[in-house]
Amino acid sequence: METKAAPIDQFFNDVVSTGLIATLTCHTYRVYLAVSPDGQTIVTGAGDETLRLLSMKA
Repeated sequence: METKAAPIDQFFNDVVSTGLIATLTCHTYRVYLAVSPDGQTIVTGAGDETLRLLSMKA
């Protein structure tokens, strides 16, 4: 699996409605993320030296 990391602000925007859909509150400092190929899971890492696995299922 190919992954790319990029810094993001701690929020996600829905590209269709351009509305805020989620806010990350589980990290401090800069956050990086990778999305699984099926779009159901994301892994986040941050300057606070933590990793989190998050389910995108409703």
